[in-house]
Amino acid sequence: MVSSKAKPKSKSSAKARKRGRGPHASWKGQVRCGLVSFGVQAFNASAPERGEFHFHQLHAGCHQRIRHEKVCPVHGEASQSDIVSGFGYAPGKYVEIDPEEIEAVRSEGERALTIEAFIKPDQLDPLYYDGRAYYLLPDGETAGEGYAVLREAMLRQKADGFGKVLFSGRDQLVRLRVADRLLLMAMLSYSAERKKSDEWSGLSRHARPAAKSVKLAEELVHSMIARDFDFEAYKDDYRERMKELIDAKRAGREIVAPEAEEEPATNGTASWRP
Repeated sequence: MVSSKAKPKSKSSAKARKRGRGPHASWKGQVRCGLVSFGVQAFNASAPERGEFHFHQLHAGCHQRIRHEKVCPVHGEASQSDIVSGFGYAPGKYVEIDPEEIEAVRSEGERALTIEAFIKPDQLDPLYYDGRAYYLLPDGETAGEGYAVLREAMLRQKADGFGKVLFSGRDQLVRLRVADRLLLMAMLSYSAERKKSDEWSGLSRHARPAAKSVKLAEELVHSMIARDFDFEAYKDDYRERMKELIDAKRAGREIVAPEAEEEPATNGTASWRP
């Protein structure tokens, strides 16, 4: 009988376990731009858990969590293993679709982030950003050179990439730009998914404003132009007040509403009435 001894675990692996595995990649794939191609991992650039308070529904009498059960009208309560995905093609008619079948209809090229054009920073209206953004990091040692080449070329040309990627089960338009020496993939909405301003044009018709009022407004705008704008200086005051409220409730302290702030006085030179 042959016996084998387990290899001693290295200190580095023990430290890695102690630190944890780190952030989880939301997506892995290729970035393709002409002859340049390299693997990347996408990490969510947002940290909503740092700015949101999540409230649960409780029973008023006993404070137990309200549960939302998944129920089949024929078989009753359903476990997660009983649930599949399906597409409704007629009222009450569905065709079951497996995740593997969805992946099978996509080629490797379609799974890549393909850069189709480069644009200047002011060529795309912010209206089309959908709020999601992901930092892209090289996936493996061999991806580092291609990653750096594309990053430096974009910086020198002061241009952002515009392309498409299969992400979260759909074809997604993206904008690729450089942020703090990293590639940042911002997700975009298709034009058809955004309402155009002309849908409200009939509700926003106003007479031509008086020249004097426009001049006063112009002076106000000029006086408020930030010469050294610091976005980092803006903090989430509401979050801090919510934390104080929760801490006070847990400690059984009385909750005192903050005093209303006084409106700044106007001198007539930087204000106007519509």
